[in-house]
Amino acid sequence: MGAFPVFSGKIITAGSKDRGIFFDYLSGLFFMMAVFQAVTLPCIYFDTSLNFDLAVWLGAMAALLLVFAACNRNKVRTGTDGGTKFTGGEGTERKADPRFPVFVAFALAAVLFQTYMAVRYAHYDEDDAYYVAMATTAWSTDSLMRFNPYTGAEMAGFYSRYVLSPFSLFVAAEAKITGVHAAIVAHTFYPGCYIPASYMVYALIGKKLFPEKRTNQAKFVLLIAVMGIFSLWSRRNQMFFLISKTWQGKAVLAGLLLPAMFFLMMKHWEGSFCRRDWMVCVLLTLSMTLVSSMGIMLGVIMAGIYAIIRIAIRRDFRGALKILLTALPNIILGAIYTMAF
Repeated sequence: MGAFPVFSGKIITAGSKDRGIFFDYLSGLFFMMAVFQAVTLPCIYFDTSLNFDLAVWLGAMAALLLVFAACNRNKVRTGTDGGTKFTGGEGTERKADPRFPVFVAFALAAVLFQTYMAVRYAHYDEDDAYYVAMATTAWSTDSLMRFNPYTGAEMAGFYSRYVLSPFSLFVAAEAKITGVHAAIVAHTFYPGCYIPASYMVYALIGKKLFPEKRTNQAKFVLLIAVMGIFSLWSRRNQMFFLISKTWQGKAVLAGLLLPAMFFLMMKHWEGSFCRRDWMVCVLLTLSMTLVSSMGIMLGVIMAGIYAIIRIAIRRDFRGALKILLTALPNIILGAIYTMAF
C-alpha cells in the first residue's frame, strides 16, 4: 500500500498533465483495487481459494504493468486529447509567498494527527461483526465468502448485498501478502493508507480550484483537515466515517473515491484529459464497485450528472457518452445487483 502504488501509478499515468507523487499514488491504488475486483468476482462464483485468487491478482497486475510499460516505451512520449497546457507552476506566488510553507506545515500536521489517532486508537463497533469478520474468516479458512462471518457455518449461497463488492476479501488478500492478521490490516494499516490518500485527492482538487496559487491550495487542504478533526457533529458525514471506520468500503467510497471522481471531472471539464486519464477513470469506477454496493450505484449517478451538465452547457454529446462509458462496470454490476434483489 506504499511503494507499489507509486511504482505502478508512474507506469499507468504516463502522458498525463497532472503526473506527480499524489496522482501516481492514487492511480496505482485504484489499479490495485480495480484489478482485484475484476479477478475476484469470477473466483467467488467458481468457489476458488483465497490463495488462488491472490495468485491470479498478482499475476494479472504484473502482466498489465508489462503491457503498459511496453506501450509507454513505444507510444507515450507526450500528448493528450487536446487540452489546456499547464506549466506546472511558474506563478509569481510560487516564488515569493512566505506563508506557503507555514500553511503546508499546519495542513500536514492536521492530516498526520488524524492518521495517528485512527491508527493508535482503533475504533471498534458492531460493524466489525461482518466487515472485519468476513476478512478474518476468508484469511483463516483460505476461502472466498464460503462461511458465515456471524456464525462460522458454511453458507449455501452468498449475501446478495455484499457479494458484488468484496472489499473484505481485499483486506484478506493483503493480509495474506504481508503475513499480518486481517483484523490488524483493517484497523491499523488501512487508516494509515486511506486517510492520507483522501487528502492527496483534496490537494489535487485544490490545484484545480486555485491554479498557480499554492498558498491557497495549502489553505484549502488545511480547511478540509480541520473540518475532518471536528467532524463528530454527525456519525454519518464522510470525514468522520473515513477516520473512524476506514476498514469499511463505504468509508473509502465517501472519503476517497467520490472526491477522486470529482477531481477527474474537473480535469475533464478543463480539457486536459489524455488517454491514460481515461484509463484512470475506468480504474476508479471499477474500484467503486469493489468497496460498496453504493459505489456501484453512485458511480453511475455521478457520471450521469456530469454527462447531463456537459450536454446542457457545452452540447458535448461525445464527451458525455465517453464519461458514461467509463462507468460501464457500474452499469453492468448495477443491473446484476438489481436482479439479485
